[in-house]
Amino acid sequence: MPIPFSILRCFDFRFYANLVFDFTPATLLTIAFRYSEIIRNYRKAAKRA
Repeated sequence: MPIPFSILRCFDFRFYANLVFDFTPATLLTIAFRYSEIIRNYRKAAKRA
């Protein structure tokens, strides 16, 4: 059973907020890209369900 998206989103937000002062622009770009992939995959899974 996949992790509920709201829990994942909450975890991601806390995780990123804790580290935000260590981020470089490149890191932020990487995270934004990976986060957009997570959202895309979630939408695909929601359509299949």
